[in-house]
Amino acid sequence: MENYSEAGLSTTGNVIQNSTVDYNGGYGGIYGGWDNLNQANNWTVQNNVIENNGVTYNLDHGVYAKHGSGWLIQNNLMTGNSGAGVQLYTVSSSTIRDNIMLGNQADGIILWGDGSGGSIGNAIYDNVSS
Repeated sequence: MENYSEAGLSTTGNVIQNSTVDYNGGYGGIYGGWDNLNQANNWTVQNNVIENNGVTYNLDHGVYAKHGSGWLIQNNLMTGNSGAGVQLYTVSSSTIRDNIMLGNQADGIILWGDGSGGSIGNAIYDNVSS
């Protein structure tokens, strides 16, 4: 996926694997969920190269999961994205493991919430970030 003006992928309930997601503007590389009514649940994002996505510092992430649960994000290379490698925004019961996040403009992993709840019950381990 490349050269899209908004998000690279913006749907609910997917397996995204063995792909290159690069040079997407707007919301970054892989974007799932929107609000409490339009949640992204049970996604798998694995074995991908997710690079050079986004246009807004600290807002356009390699993987942006918003309002949902049950995400598995593993074995990805995330590099050169305008925001973090991964952001979970009001996402619960998800796993982020065995990823390499290098040279992203914000943090490697961001957990965030809003008035409807936080990002709770997530497992994060064996990632490399710099």
